[in-house]
Amino acid sequence: MSCQSGPTEFLSVAHSLAPAPELIDGTPTLKINHGSGTLVLQLPGNVNVADRRWHRLDVHSNSKEVRFTLDRCAGATVMEMEGLGSWLTTDDHSSCEVTGVTPNTDRHLNMSQVLQLGGVNEEVPYMYPQLQHKHFSGCIRNLVVDSKLYDLGSPADAQSSSPGCLTTDASCVNMGYPSCGHRGRCHGEWGSVSCQCMAGFTGQQCEEDVPEYSFDGRGHVHYHLVTPMAARRTWIQVLIRTRKHSSTIVSLISKDQSEYLRLEIFQGLLCVVYNLGDGHYNLTLPAHRLDNGEWHEVLLDRYDNEMTLRLDGGGGRREVTGSRGRSREIVVDTTAVTVGNSLPSSGNKSFQGCMRDLRINGRYIPMDGHPRDGVSQVSMQGLSLGCSSDSCKRNQCAPPFTCVDLWRVHECRCPAGHMIRVNGTRKSCVYTLCATHPCHRGTCVAHSPSKYTCHCPDGFRGHRCETTLPVYREDVGLSFSSLFAICVCFMVLLGEFTVA
Repeated sequence: MSCQSGPTEFLSVAHSLAPAPELIDGTPTLKINHGSGTLVLQLPGNVNVADRRWHRLDVHSNSKEVRFTLDRCAGATVMEMEGLGSWLTTDDHSSCEVTGVTPNTDRHLNMSQVLQLGGVNEEVPYMYPQLQHKHFSGCIRNLVVDSKLYDLGSPADAQSSSPGCLTTDASCVNMGYPSCGHRGRCHGEWGSVSCQCMAGFTGQQCEEDVPEYSFDGRGHVHYHLVTPMAARRTWIQVLIRTRKHSSTIVSLISKDQSEYLRLEIFQGLLCVVYNLGDGHYNLTLPAHRLDNGEWHEVLLDRYDNEMTLRLDGGGGRREVTGSRGRSREIVVDTTAVTVGNSLPSSGNKSFQGCMRDLRINGRYIPMDGHPRDGVSQVSMQGLSLGCSSDSCKRNQCAPPFTCVDLWRVHECRCPAGHMIRVNGTRKSCVYTLCATHPCHRGTCVAHSPSKYTCHCPDGFRGHRCETTLPVYREDVGLSFSSLFAICVCFMVLLGEFTVA
């Protein structure tokens, strides 16, 4: 078995502790035992994350080999000769990453114990002699185990914790910052606050809808960014709606066009295609299609050569991470950033559908032709405001069928309470008992003209959804000493820490 750690973020206080990994005098330390001896991985003593800031810890384990990384080594020094191959890449991760091999022959984790986050419940009959500290003081968020994001508000057991993070959340209150509304949340840091809007919304209080733009399948938008993009980090977020099976969403390229990074739809799936200087690679998110005519939130998060794709918030099968090759940098030509196609333009790769709220490295990319935040349009074609569909105007249904617009495709349906009867190639509508609305608050599904079933909504039951059920609510607390009934082969992303 292999388990790969994901991003757990934590905000730590001086002398705060966390179990395997834990903090010893503010220095992250990982202890792991496959049953034949304990491997201890500790970052250098001058690393102290008890600094009132959020930090991330990643644990990657593949059988006996273990890698323990702080903040994705974003501050590591990398020397890379652009376009000359990965053999000229040098880096120093000694200050942010430590690796090791578990001792002796055992290769897998003991799956009989529970995973505990933020502390150890000492009443549970397990021994933790390897842990120097057994309780954590601070904040934890974004626990990811094998790409599954866990809900910290619903643990199997919890104590001495509360939702939110008092250290940062208090900033939103103490500084008198206005509410971010229902479509955003106040993000507090040490001494500063900001509104983080949901995808599709903007404004000081996230009260404004970001406009939608339609691509006709023969165009693109070509941008010029005034300021350089980070060579080791790329973050792209956009809302898209399409029925085209393959197309380019965003394309970035180096000046000599030898290196590139493209976010694409490939055979209906989300894909990133890239060359950072040592070969062509790609990563695809399987299982969930984008070409179904629905709005989807798409996100690409790149650190060095590690690519993460997230669809509709990510987590579970809606997220995938991979890292191939050794090169880690791409110096993007900021005069050749392209949306809806790539440069040089390729007709069969043109995006067809709608986009809204495109952000690259946190910067909003306007599609209205007006320069904004150091972003200007060089050229634009095949783009129009709005995301309408006129499928029923272009397609007629013979009575008694009525046309239903499913966004750029249509369907001929029978009137309410009727069902389709097929006789050879001929279709007709037949009256059913669903036309009498027998299901009260439920949905009637006809199986024949005289037979039907009622699908009841939550809170109702019965043949006709006529019985109201009592509603119970139970508030569940969030605990940083939470007890999770999952495998201890876990991926933790320890977010930002705060020191008291």
